[in-house]
Amino acid sequence: MKKILSVLLVILMLFTSLSLFASAASNNNDINTIINEFQQGDYIYDYYFYSPVKSSSDKTKYPIIIWLHGQLSGDYKGDQVRQSDVVYFATEENQAKIRGTKGAFVLVPRFPTLNIELAWSGENANIKKFVDNFIAEHKENVDTSRIYVGGYSMGGKAAMSFAATYPSFVAAIFPASSIYLLSSATSDLKALANTPTWFFTCKEDDFWGKPVPQQSDWNTFVSYSNVKSSVRWTQFDMPLYNYNGTIITSLGYNEHNTWDPIPHDLIMLSGSMYPNMTTINGYGGKVILKENNSFLSWLSSHSLNGIIGEETPDDDYDDDSSGSDDNNTGSGLIFNHIRGILEYVVTIFNRVFKRLFGYDF
Repeated sequence: MKKILSVLLVILMLFTSLSLFASAASNNNDINTIINEFQQGDYIYDYYFYSPVKSSSDKTKYPIIIWLHGQLSGDYKGDQVRQSDVVYFATEENQAKIRGTKGAFVLVPRFPTLNIELAWSGENANIKKFVDNFIAEHKENVDTSRIYVGGYSMGGKAAMSFAATYPSFVAAIFPASSIYLLSSATSDLKALANTPTWFFTCKEDDFWGKPVPQQSDWNTFVSYSNVKSSVRWTQFDMPLYNYNGTIITSLGYNEHNTWDPIPHDLIMLSGSMYPNMTTINGYGGKVILKENNSFLSWLSSHSLNGIIGEETPDDDYDDDSSGSDDNNTGSGLIFNHIRGILEYVVTIFNRVFKRLFGYDF
């Protein structure tokens, strides 16, 4: 009985750790300089935003990049920008990469989680009201066909859920280390069939039980997608690096921090692409990322009205990449789900066993 109680306690600790460590850490000391470029607002959620509009005579219609934070980054006002590098979307260099407009709004709302609620859970309608209100306040300068939504951890799950609820509102999404564990509703994945999506994950992310369940979700997602050339999966191998080239070591859960490279356009301070990452498209073809053709180029190329600017051919397709895939058949999908569940259960059991007895079973 005591052994059973010990196992249950460890499992509880494992899941509690999910909420304790699902927050990002700043990489650069000069982040406050960039934060000062952001303005503050309050409507349903308090929020920070960056505006690319430089004068009252500017009538350009700019896209909006919405960033939804993880579990503990909403505890206190300002945490949503202080505890991640999201503000780097607003640097002059990255703004210049936005196709068509050379600029974009960056919108960062805060979901207060002091009551230990799951961040953004059940908030789709409120998120929609919030974004609609922001659009109304900046209607002269917002391109409503180019709303991009991303986030990390619980925010990544929220981005997927929101886009699935309002698929004709969101032009593209980018979930990172998304907490969508074994709960991806088939209806949600089908609703995202026409939504360009870029997933980011780490091979060793313990929140996913070593990424099999997430890989299974990806296989299912691709099987429903009608835009396979516009969906991507980036997997990082360890170690993960900060923007300045140091290894991420935040609270021992660095495997979960796949969102750090995103606001830097997957490019390090040295000018090289982040190491240890592999990207594929929905056909399984390898995507060759370059400094002048990386995440922001992909994101800002999408519009509800079609592709913005010239579409750059950056995918290396296999000869049979457009052919059938056994993993996308009905039996293959069932197998992937069963395999994902079993391997996740085995991983959790192994972690509990190791915690109790000090070695793997």
